[in-house]
Amino acid sequence: MQQMTSASVSRSAKWNGSGANNEWTRADWFVALSGELGGACNIAKKLTRLEKSQRGNNLDESQLHAALANELSDTLQYLLLTAHACGVDLEKTTIENFNLKSKNLGFPERLGPDGLYFSGDNE
Repeated sequence: MQQMTSASVSRSAKWNGSGANNEWTRADWFVALSGELGGACNIAKKLTRLEKSQRGNNLDESQLHAALANELSDTLQYLLLTAHACGVDLEKTTIENFNLKSKNLGFPERLGPDGLYFSGDNE
């Protein structure tokens, strides 16, 4: 996650000229993130229409799945950029939050520096 964040931040600084996106506010980043997630939601709606044989699609299922994958990828990139703009270490926070929820809900899955493990394995 750190490598993807670094690459996204570097590319973002060059996107609209020298460091243009560094002038974005937190709100700007959240609006951009929402736009990408909204695009994914729109494609999910179209997939649902297709599954229910409803009208309103110009793309077939494979095209919609490819478009959904692209939108979700864009959403992840904007999530990483938004977290960076907010000073949040998303990888660290995600691991901590995942492990706390697993513990509170009684699930054995935990995340650590070497990936997935099960409580009791490394405790």
